[in-house]
Parts: sequence; C-alpha cells; structure tokens
Amino acid sequence: MKIAIISSNTLPTPPAGVEIPDGWTTSIHNLISEITEGLVNKGHDVTLYASGDSKTSAKLKSVWDVSSSELEKIENQFGYYCYDHILTSYCFEDLKKEKYDIIYTYHTFDSGIYGNLIEAPIVSTFHGSARDDYLKIWGTKIISPNIYIGISDFQINSIPYLHFYDRIYHGIDGDFFKYQSHVNDNLVTVGRISTDKGTDISIDIANELNKQLDIFGTTNYKPLMDELLEKSKDHKINFHGQKEQNIIKHTVSNSKAFIFPIRWDEPFGLVLIESLACGTPIIAFANGSLPEIVEDGKTGFLVNSDESNIRGDWITKKTGREGLLEAVNKLYSLPMEEYLQMRKNCRESFEQRFTKEIMINNYEKLFQKIISEKIEK
Repeated sequence: MKIAIISSNTLPTPPAGVEIPDGWTTSIHNLISEITEGLVNKGHDVTLYASGDSKTSAKLKSVWDVSSSELEKIENQFGYYCYDHILTSYCFEDLKKEKYDIIYTYHTFDSGIYGNLIEAPIVSTFHGSARDDYLKIWGTKIISPNIYIGISDFQINSIPYLHFYDRIYHGIDGDFFKYQSHVNDNLVTVGRISTDKGTDISIDIANELNKQLDIFGTTNYKPLMDELLEKSKDHKINFHGQKEQNIIKHTVSNSKAFIFPIRWDEPFGLVLIESLACGTPIIAFANGSLPEIVEDGKTGFLVNSDESNIRGDWITKKTGREGLLEAVNKLYSLPMEEYLQMRKNCRESFEQRFTKEIMINNYEKLFQKIISEKIEK
C-alpha cells in the first residue's frame, strides 16, 4: 500500500529528547510514530507529513524545518492548529502527483472538510470524548466525513451521532516497558496534573496512608499547582515534572501500584497500558474506558467514583475516596504470592491486547479492507 500519514507539526514525531512545555501531551506524536515505523517495517510505501526535525524511516515531507513550538511560543498547545492545517493541505496538494491509496491522520474532522476534493479515503483516529463541545457540529455537519476509528468501546458508545467504522486499542512497545516483579512500597501516577485526572485525590490517599507518591506530569495552571504543593507539605509526595520515558518507566515498574482516580470519562489512557506492561497493578475510578483496560481483582481494583455513578459491581463496594482507600489497603494486604500473580496478570493482559504489534497489525488490516471495499464517501 502507498500510505500518507499526517502528524501534528506542534512537536517532532516522535518528540524524544525535546523539552515539553508544562501541561502539554506527546501521546499523538508517539502513537503516529509507532504506526508509521510499523507499516514501513511491513514493507509498505509510507510518507510521513510532520515537522522537519522529526525522525522516521518513512519518507519525510515537511512545510517547516522545525516544529511549530520552535517557530513561535504559544502557551496553549492547541494554539498551533494553523500550522497543522497547512501541513494537511500540503499532503492533499501532494496527492495530485503521489496518488496515495489511503491517508491516515489524527486531524479527525479538519481533514474531512476537504475530503470531497480528493479521491483517496481519509482514515482518522478520534482521540477525544463526547464532552468536546465542537464535536456534534463537526461530526454531523461535515460535508465529506472521514472514516472514523475509535480507541475504546466506551468512547464509541458515548458518541452515537458519530459513525465509527471500527475500534482499535492503542499499543506500545513491550520491549521498552519491561516487566518487573521486585518492587518497593510506593504509589505512582503519571499524566497531566489536573482535577480531571484526580491528582489531588491521589495525594490525599497517599497522605492518609502515609505512602510515598511519585507524580509525573505538569500543569501550566499555577493556582492548582500551588494548592497541591501546599497539600503535600510534610508528606511523602514527590513531584517529578515531565521526565524522559526511561525515568518514568523505571519508577512505574518499581512501584507497588499505579493510582488513577480520574474524575472524567477518559476515552483511553496510554499511561495505564504502560503500567500493565511493567506489571504494576492499577487502582482507579471506573470512569470512561477504565473497565476495558483494568480487570477488577486481576490486574488491579476498580472503584465507583460515587453512589450516583455506579459503573459496575466491583470487589470494592465503597465508593469515592473511601473506596480508593479500601482498594489500596486491599492491594497492600495481599499475600506476596497473590500480589506477584497480579503483576504477572498485568503483563499477560498487556501482551494479549495492548502491544504495538497488535495495534499496527489492526491498522494494516483496516487500511487493506477500506481500500478493497472502495468505501463510498
């Protein structure tokens, strides 16, 4: 297949070794890099449209020599969308002479606006959620919609007005995130620091149980950071900021448990499958896609966030903070043999569902199917 893949110009693809501003995410760039390299390794003719400082074994085409964040400083990562629009239009202009079989892009709706102007099918993985206020307008009014791919069953079921062609779970490199059985007594959490992610609740739980908590992530919202720092005074809370994946994976793999008291309906969480790959059990609120990722009692413990938000009949019957405390205590009180089995379960679950090889194979099959079916726009 001759495939065009459009990344974001915001950061290099992948963004390894690049200083990431506070509150930003690199997940899109990392995922697109994995899919690109995997398809190249399978022998496909792949062209990656990304910033000129990206690293890839595919053909690299760029509008600018460096990423948007190097061209001008904008506090909000989404403020760079204009650069991404131009990069996308460059790919579509290229299509006149390149004749790609298929275009894959993370630009879920923006690319679809121009879909009626080109012949090749556009496949977009939607990374957002039903709470995105622009979604209903874009998803229902767009002239020539993309072929949308969901990242979890929960996400697909929560957005009935957006037609999804398929669901493909994210995948990561199991050789990089290695299984570890010998661990310390600490809790860990990874991700953007925010009330949505429940960073404050993680700190409360660690403080109450007198456990060390390692926090990886940043926020550009100073009032929240000041509040969390005050809450952490005289306790075993370590704010590490944004670190390289080598450092994060070492800490996660050596931790007793990954705590994730998320308040919103996360459509998927890459940090969760990284934890599974390391063998680190997850204790989390059962919001969003969490029940698809965490097997209650087998790879961690799920907790209903409150009495009015019952998502399942979990082992832990209490809800909210009390439920989290019960779940954490339950995990810490497991006999060592049972705890080590839970760590093995985590790795096995990862290998069966969330490796990058599975993800890449699924995208390859999807692209081949779409091309062979000649889907009508």
